[in-house]
Order: sequence, then structure tokens, then C-alpha cells
Amino acid sequence: MADSIISKATELLIARRPKEKLDGFFEFLEKNFGIDGACVYIWTPEYNMFRSCNLEWVKEDFKESLEKVITSLFKRDDIWFLPLGKNSYADEVLKTGKPLYVRDTSKSPYWGDRIRYKGGIKSTYTYLLINREDLKVIIIFFSRYIDGFSKDFVSFIEQMIDKLSSIIEVIIHEEIEEKDKIHLKKELEQRNHELEILLNMSRQLSFAATYEEALKIISDLLPLGIKYDFFSLLIVSEYIKKIFIFPYYILANDLINYIVKNMLKEISKYMKVDDNEFEISVAKPMHDKIKCIRDVDEFFLSPISLYPEGKEMGVFCIGREGKEFNKEEMRFLNLILTQLTITFVRIIELKEREKNIVQNMLYNFPEAVILIDNNLKILLYNKIGEQLISEFGYISNKDQLLKFKDISIKNLIKSDKKELDVIIGEGKEDRILKLTIQPIELPHPSPTWLIMISDVTESRNFQQKMHRMLEGTVYSLALAIERRDPYTAGHQKNVANLTVKIAQKLGLDEQKINILFMGGLLHDLGKIGIPAEILTKPGKLTPEEFALIKTHPRVGYEILKDVEFVGPVKEMVLYHHERLDGSGYPEGLKGDLIPMEARILAVADVVDAISSHRPYRPALGLEKAFEEIKKNRGILYDPDVVDACLSIDLSK
Repeated sequence: MADSIISKATELLIARRPKEKLDGFFEFLEKNFGIDGACVYIWTPEYNMFRSCNLEWVKEDFKESLEKVITSLFKRDDIWFLPLGKNSYADEVLKTGKPLYVRDTSKSPYWGDRIRYKGGIKSTYTYLLINREDLKVIIIFFSRYIDGFSKDFVSFIEQMIDKLSSIIEVIIHEEIEEKDKIHLKKELEQRNHELEILLNMSRQLSFAATYEEALKIISDLLPLGIKYDFFSLLIVSEYIKKIFIFPYYILANDLINYIVKNMLKEISKYMKVDDNEFEISVAKPMHDKIKCIRDVDEFFLSPISLYPEGKEMGVFCIGREGKEFNKEEMRFLNLILTQLTITFVRIIELKEREKNIVQNMLYNFPEAVILIDNNLKILLYNKIGEQLISEFGYISNKDQLLKFKDISIKNLIKSDKKELDVIIGEGKEDRILKLTIQPIELPHPSPTWLIMISDVTESRNFQQKMHRMLEGTVYSLALAIERRDPYTAGHQKNVANLTVKIAQKLGLDEQKINILFMGGLLHDLGKIGIPAEILTKPGKLTPEEFALIKTHPRVGYEILKDVEFVGPVKEMVLYHHERLDGSGYPEGLKGDLIPMEARILAVADVVDAISSHRPYRPALGLEKAFEEIKKNRGILYDPDVVDACLSIDLSK
């Protein structure tokens, strides 16, 4: 080959930047040898394949043909690869260390040559530029013609190969260096981003007092650092047995069941658990109108030890469709798990301290305090509680408080009445204990009930004494009214007795019955302020006289307003002449605005008034009384009260 061509080619490779040198070299090949294109490939140990490194050249009129051929190569992460192995150009030149000249790709035994032939590449020339342990590079020249590479071209490449190898090595190192810089920059940006998330998470978690609060913080911040379709956590401790699931998108029920099954399987490796003990909580998806996830390709499970000796355990789980979690994502997840572990250990220790504080406070509490769970198992009791349990409690071999004296604790929990008196002893020395039970919020796997027992003997005796005194006063007032109006003697007592019977038919409790009886005795107390001649007038009352009569509910209320009654006795006195349709007095109340006790008293008052003697007429009898309340049932009088009254046998 003429020295002048070598000299010109050498000049192109001097005093230029490496990439410019290579571009000039390829242009020189096109001009002097009619070559259609070339590609440089670098060996990648990560995949054990040769990848393209953006060092290619092709004639403008041959670009379309090259693109067809490129699609026959292996692609990953937007990079084209030339695989090694049987029937590979790269493998052949690595084995022999010699150039590989394929004169006719249609007759070639090498991988993909038929595709290359159809794509327009008729012949190829492959050369091993660099073959070291740390770097392997090949270059493939191609031509649109069969046997498209002349002896002059082969000789030229042989003489220029050292210079060409040096240029390409410099370019590759620059490319690697640039990629390393970009990668390092991205990695630093990612680390800073993760650090910002973790610091924010750590600050917020330091204030979390419950598992739920901590997981809410994680669910808010985790999507900022990693893509996922769901994450979940199983927690087993003295205070909670629960599986929390936080979906990013909607999860199909089968997938939720799969998640739960795998988490239970994982925790069973470390401790014996009953699957039915776990409560499952699925949070609202962050995006619930985009898609429903039915399966996940990547499923990561990790146990978390929350307390010494394996008493408290957790299982963290995260999953997503498609792309698996890479090393950086796994590193970030492990940092999250560390944060979770620290937070949960702190929450457990906090609850232990709270428990000890509560125990110490309750132990010397002046009333009996007993804590039980939904299965009646005793969780905690104080000094007096222990004493009363030993005296009057019935405990099973599973530490369940079944009864207190003859009262079933289970029945008491189910009933509406959560407070009752328990009489201890017989005769004059009886003790009365008030037993109160109510649900409370505690960090415990099942609902927790607080039982308090206090000695109310003196209080109850005093109440009974005061009640008897009040009853005596009420009877005296009722007697005073009757003496002023002898024609209606016995009316107040009759009404009081009838209100009791109606209340019993309605199923009211004893306390309300006592209130009704007292209100019945006092309902006409206001007539004390009305002249006796009006009360006993045998003829029809004038409008002025009737207006005066209508003041007696208000007068009665004013007399009693400063007296402390248990229940709405004063309201019964004030409203016993009110009617459902608002036609009553003194305030014209309607419907449910009238207290139920006053509605009962109104019916009893009307029935006794009609069936009894009055100064202005003889007794009309029960039949007429019943006819009145039937006719105005639901209009003037409460229908339930009327029905109850009509069901009473008043013939005696």
C-alpha cells in the first residue's frame, strides 16, 4: 500500500480530540475504500457480552439497513448487546485472536448473518482491537457488497490498528469516566434524597405514641423513596396482634389473602401463633381510581425483632409488579426497617412504663379496680380488688372472673345496664357494694373492661332516709290539697297509682316508677293558690275562673323549683296538661317536646278525672274515660301510653 495513504490517515489521527480523530478515520475509510459502516463493541463483565458504546459510523444512504439489523441484537436497559457464545463473531475473534472476514453473509455459519444479509449487509470484517483482562474491544466493518473488503483495506487496517486501538481506548475511558461522574452524581443526589426522607421520618416517628401513628408516617413518606404496590406489617406483642396493609393502588382480595398467608407463615418460623387471633386492617389506597393489582412479581419479606427474648416480633412485607428491587432500593428498605425497629421498641418500652405507672397508682386506690379482657381474663387488679375477688369472686382455672357474688360478669357486659348494687351479708349489718363495668381503650389485642367496686352502704342508707323524708313531705302536700278540695279527695293518689301501673306495662325500671308515683301525688300542687270557692263551684266556670284554674301547673312548678328531686318530677307537674297536638297548656308543647313522664301522667289524670265525681257533674265511669283516650289516641295522648292504660284491668 502506498505510504501516502498511511501518511494521510496518520495526519488525521494527530492534533485532534479522540472522538474527532475517530470520526475523521471513518470518513477516510468511506472516501478511500468505499466502506459502508462500522461499529465498536466493548466487553461488559456484568453481562458477559459485548455492548455497543455509541462509537459507530454509517453512510447516510445505509442507515435504514443498519437499523433493521440492530433490532436482531439483544437489548437491555436501552443498550444493544452482541452476545458471546456459539456462532458469534465476538466469540470467534476472542478464541483465535485473528480478524474474521465474512465474504458472504448469506452463506455464513455465524449467528444472525441471515438477518444481516436480508438487512443489506452482504459482507463483514471483524477485528479484535484490545484483548486484556480488564478491557476487550472489537470493531465490525460492514459492506453492502459481497466480498466488499479489498486487500488494500485489510493491509491498511493491519498497519493502522495500533493507532486505532489507542484512540478507541482513550474514548472508552473518557466515556466510562463521564458515566462514572454521572452515576456518582445521581447516586449522591439519590443518597441526599433518601437522607432527607429518613431525617424527616425520624423526626416524625420520635413523636409517634402508637403503632398506627408510626405506620401512618411510614405510609406518607415511603412512596417518596421507592416505588411499590403495597407494603404491610404484622405485629405480635402483648398489646396488639394485627396485620396492617397499606396499598398504593387497589389490591384484589386474592392478593390480600396471599399477603396475609405469607406473613403468617413467616412469623410462625419464630413463634407459635394462632392465625385467628390477628386483626387485619387494610388502609385506603393512595390511588384508588387508577388500577387494581392482582399479582406481584417482586415480594420481599423481612422479620423484625422488637423486644428481647422474642416476645415481640414483626414481619415487614413489600411488593410490586414488574421490576425487581435493586441493591440501592434494598439498602433503602433496610434503613426504613431500622427506623421502624427503633420506633416500635420505643413504643413498647413506653407502654411498659405506662403500665407500671398505672399499676402503682391503682394499687393503693381507695376503691376496687379490676381489668378484664373480652374473654373475662383478669389482666390487672389493685389491693382492694384482690381482696374482694378472693372473698366474692368466682375464678376459672384460666384466670377468668366468671361471677362476682351471684352476678354473671359475662351477662353484665352484654346487658345495657352497666351499674348495679350488690348486697353482701344479711340483716341489719348488710353491706351494699356498687359494681360498675365499662369498656376502656387500652393497647390490648381484645376489648378491655374496667370493673370498679365501691362500698356505698352509708351513701345508700342516707339516700333511703332522705327519700323517706321526701315521701313524707310529698304525702303531706297531697293531703293539704285534698283538704282544700274534698270533692276530688283521693284524685292525686289514684292518679299516682295509675301512672305506676301504666309504667309497669311499658316496662320502665323501678327508679322511673318511683319518679312517676311522686309526680302523680304532686301534679295538682298548684291548686293551693286557687280560691276554694272556684275549686268547689258546682256550676260551669266563667272564662276568667277557668283561666285561673289553668295557672295551677305553673304555680305548682314554682313551689317545687328549688326542691332537688331524682328525675323530672317538677317537669311532670308543669307539663301534665300539655297535649300532643299543641292544644294543651301552659306552654302549648307538641309531640316529643313533652317529657314521657308528663305524657303518662296526662293519660292517668284524664282517666281518673272522667271516671270520678266532680262538683259540677256526677262520675261518668271508666267506659267514658276509655272512650276519650281511644278517640284522641295519637292526637292528644301518646299512643303507647293509651295502649298500656287500656290493657290494665281497672274494674277493681
